Amino acid sequence: MLLDTYGGSEDCLFLNVFTPILPSENRHPKLPVMVFIHGGAFTFGSGNTFLYGPDYIVQEGVILVTINYRLGPIGFLSVGGDAPGNAGLKDQVLALKWVRDNIAAFGGNPNDVTIFGQSAGGASVHYLMLSPMASGLFHRAICQSGTALNTWARAPHARERAFALGKVLGLETNDTSKLLEHLRTVSPKMLIDAAPLTLTPEDARSNIGLPFVPVIEDSWADSQWEGTMDAFKEGHFLAEEPLELIKKKNYNNVPLLLGYNTHEAMLFIRRLRKDPSLIKAIESDFERLIPSDLQIPGGKSSEAVVSVGKDVRDFYLGSRAVSNDTLEEMIY
Repeated sequence: MLLDTYGGSEDCLFLNVFTPILPSENRHPKLPVMVFIHGGAFTFGSGNTFLYGPDYIVQEGVILVTINYRLGPIGFLSVGGDAPGNAGLKDQVLALKWVRDNIAAFGGNPNDVTIFGQSAGGASVHYLMLSPMASGLFHRAICQSGTALNTWARAPHARERAFALGKVLGLETNDTSKLLEHLRTVSPKMLIDAAPLTLTPEDARSNIGLPFVPVIEDSWADSQWEGTMDAFKEGHFLAEEPLELIKKKNYNNVPLLLGYNTHEAMLFIRRLRKDPSLIKAIESDFERLIPSDLQIPGGKSSEAVVSVGKDVRDFYLGSRAVSNDTLEEMIY
């Protein structure tokens, strides 16, 4: 995706284990374990060494595990029923269960596991903290440049988005079974190509630039699962809003480190430089960059939002315009 090329397969559920030492008859190490969850907007990326390797971790006597999970509509389409959503996050749970059951064979301590991730991987780490499915599978967490509270990390209208995908791919229907049957006939590449076409101009104005991301699985469940919500919540990854779970202190209570990465949005610069109209759109409507979850009174065009937009612009650019020359300073 970063190079406008496609690779990989839906059959992607494998992981990599890098260890500085293996057990032997006379040696029984119990090394700490770090499990890395890659970013990529829940749309692209990989846990392979093309992007991420063990160079700086195993030399410290730590085992590194990198994982893959399903992405895009294959990993995050949600309509309820046979497609409740969050398949990619459930893949991550499966990987953590594998680590729990097998890491000792690589010299690791299953009771000393830290999960960490960047961008969508950071949000995934936070989601794992909030999900009962992942209870007991890790003991510390690090979120880098992403949490479950980011607006881009949660889909408010997942069901509508799924049917919009069907329409882009030639099927206009309100029937869930027909939609799923049709999508199963479509190649992964066609699904990937079609996914961005489901976004609306309002999505862009609301900082929702990612079409298929995690969902709250009870957002569609009330009518179908009435009277069985307790059982529902036990069998699904996430059944309440992240903020509500945090307020209730209903999460996997492990030490958490939060931070962000330098030049986190660098990957978007290439797209902006290829399409000058996007730079002009940002310059003429800088307020679109203000996160909607700040909930500034008056909406996107209010005087308060314009004022915040000016403050943000002054901080990053001063009196200069948004241009190819100033893009890198905007992601400082």
